[in-house]
Amino acid sequence: MNVAHRLHKLMQLENEAFVAELYGQLLKRGPDPEGADSHLRQLQIGQPKHDVITAFMLSEEALELFNRPDAEERDSDEVEADVCDRIRRLFAKDPESFVHELFRELLGREPDEDNCAHYISLLSSGHSKSAVFAGFAESAEFTQLISLDPYTFAKRTLDQLIMSFYQ
Repeated sequence: MNVAHRLHKLMQLENEAFVAELYGQLLKRGPDPEGADSHLRQLQIGQPKHDVITAFMLSEEALELFNRPDAEERDSDEVEADVCDRIRRLFAKDPESFVHELFRELLGREPDEDNCAHYISLLSSGHSKSAVFAGFAESAEFTQLISLDPYTFAKRTLDQLIMSFYQ
């Protein structure tokens, strides 16, 4: 299950459970009362859940965790890894693999040549992995993907899997 799939599943949770899971999945800790209350208030006044996910993913705390190469390795297999561990593994990859895996993990599809080359070029010219990651996390494609209803999400995932056999 890729990052987008895991985050899509979180979108189905009620607000309190959603915020608590985001803390665990992205920050590897329980929610602090002040932060959790702030996120819950934002959701209650109509902030979309995908905006809260993006805020968590691009927070200084999360990006620090993602960029930390010495973070604890989990003994569990890749299937069981939480979102933070999966993203952290992406950040440890070489630039080309990092970009390819961002497409797979965040957009749920294989990269197209032009966009892939563009992001690799950005990394080669000195842009940080965090900046490239932010571009994916803030993209309309990612937002639309994690916001799909469960049936449409499953259908899109299946369509992408079928298409990958023909590429």
